[in-house]
Amino acid sequence: MIALSIVVPVYNVEQYIDRCLISICNQLASDIEVILVDDGSSDSSGKICDEYADKYSNIYVIHQKNKGLSGARNSGTKVAKGKYVAYVDSDDWLDRQWIEQIMQVIRADAPDIIVFDFSVSADGVKPKPVLYRRAEGIITKEQFLQDVAKDVLIQSFVWNKIAKRELWLQCPFNEQVKCLEDYEMICRMIQKAETVYHIAQPLYYYWQREISLVHNHDFNQTWNSFQLSLQREKELGLKYKSCTAVACCIQAYRVCRKYAEKAYDNSFERSKEARKYLRKHLYMALKDVDVSVTWKLKFIMACIGIL
Repeated sequence: MIALSIVVPVYNVEQYIDRCLISICNQLASDIEVILVDDGSSDSSGKICDEYADKYSNIYVIHQKNKGLSGARNSGTKVAKGKYVAYVDSDDWLDRQWIEQIMQVIRADAPDIIVFDFSVSADGVKPKPVLYRRAEGIITKEQFLQDVAKDVLIQSFVWNKIAKRELWLQCPFNEQVKCLEDYEMICRMIQKAETVYHIAQPLYYYWQREISLVHNHDFNQTWNSFQLSLQREKELGLKYKSCTAVACCIQAYRVCRKYAEKAYDNSFERSKEARKYLRKHLYMALKDVDVSVTWKLKFIMACIGIL
């Protein structure tokens, strides 16, 4: 029986994919499968995937026309046989204890969701741990949902969250969303869960590439991210307003900041709307104990137009 399926979306990452797959293969076990989804790569990434599948009996490859990150993740999840599904981005890599730690929690506690800490890495920079400031062990679903909705103590990335396959299937990634795909759906998935377990140890290395989609937003993408945060605020309702308002303020600030960098076409009215949201919810964000002093100063500066 397969306990865990690791889904790796692959698109034009011939420079990085070996590092990712070696970190997985070095700790593979018979009850774990790896599904590589070649999302229409135009370089040698697909060929490299096939080579690993030829070498390892529990590695499988899907070759498909380009659907984007969401489509690749959905394709992998649909064919996964594991009780749990994990997502690993193909330019990232796993700590050598990742599988051992994950499987230990699955066997001992069988939670619906497992969340773990990670490290951010880049060229010439020592990996920096990013820690979720909650204790090791079971976290209440309510606490976890509030934390993710707030987007301060922990973000919405799916690659540091493992969940039962049925939860991912109930909340598939929206293939129309091309940026912040995980942000759009993660809270809906958490709402369907019952138990959450936190492993207080960095087990994943996130590679911060200069050409990363996440770090090269144009104004429209930044605006769309703000709209996604407003959508999540609406979906979660008044019960979580104090949390979602903080997340919306963060995205609103980024809109204002992006506009300040350059006056993009049709951006004035949008930046004005973002600043209006910030001003309306400033007090709520300032009194939140989880929001850093740095972020609070950013919110104030955006409200008064000093960026």
